[in-house]
Amino acid sequence: VPQWVAVAHGRQAVRVDLSQDMVVDVLLRPKADGEPLTGRLVNLSLGGCLVELASRQAVELQPMQVLDGLLLRFPGGQELPLVAQVRHMHSLPGWQTIRLGCAFVNVDAGQERRLWFAVREIERERKADETRRAVARCISGEYRQEFAAADVIMTSGAAGGMNVTLRAICDPNDE
Repeated sequence: VPQWVAVAHGRQAVRVDLSQDMVVDVLLRPKADGEPLTGRLVNLSLGGCLVELASRQAVELQPMQVLDGLLLRFPGGQELPLVAQVRHMHSLPGWQTIRLGCAFVNVDAGQERRLWFAVREIERERKADETRRAVARCISGEYRQEFAAADVIMTSGAAGGMNVTLRAICDPNDE
């Protein structure tokens, strides 16, 4: 008989967390004839997502409940409709906000492709934001002036730099 047993659990898919300034709206439809609940995406993977919503909206949700629909609304206007099952629910401190762990159900090849693209884009945007923060820290120290990540615009090549410069000094409708 062994003295101890180690059990390791690994995820089947990569999960990416969204930064605070990266907003993806989520519409949850618990019942086909009911009003949708609105929340915010916290993280996303090919297998599921974590959604944050106001506690008062979550009263009609139960763990293991299959939602009639879950719609992800991305900032660029893209929408991704999915079917999901609530796997777990927990309240954040203060009891004003609930986080729902949802597993996607019956994902077809097209939805999986779009999920993979969304996960990749979120990850790319997070890496770009980390780079902007690192550059801001570096130039803040070098020039002894505070710079934020939002003050840093990353470009590729001279044409990209000229484009950013011209947009900064011209009004949007000037030609």
